[in-house]
Amino acid sequence: MRITRTAAVVLGVIFLVSGLACSGSGAAKYQLFTTVEGQGTVSPSSGAYAQGSVVTITAVPAEGWRLAWWAGDANGHAPNISITFDSDKHIYAYFEEGVMVPTPTGNSTITATITP
Repeated sequence: MRITRTAAVVLGVIFLVSGLACSGSGAAKYQLFTTVEGQGTVSPSSGAYAQGSVVTITAVPAEGWRLAWWAGDANGHAPNISITFDSDKHIYAYFEEGVMVPTPTGNSTITATITP
């Protein structure tokens, strides 16, 4: 069987397009969006993450401030949260003014309690 030049070019293009269609990045990518209220920062504050990625987000309050709570696609009061990306995530960090008061614990370590 003989293939004409035109048929060979058409087949080549079909194989090329098929290969490109199959060589995509694979996993879906989702976006992280953060909003900060008050004085502080969030790290990371944005980015694109593959589906199933687990990312730790850290709240860093400015001096004299503390993290009050997380909202949106996160909740709680701990400064570090872990987010699993199964969709775009919108995270809100709310900081409030507070004072850190060191408290001796009796075992030569100091814990800090933040009071408004």
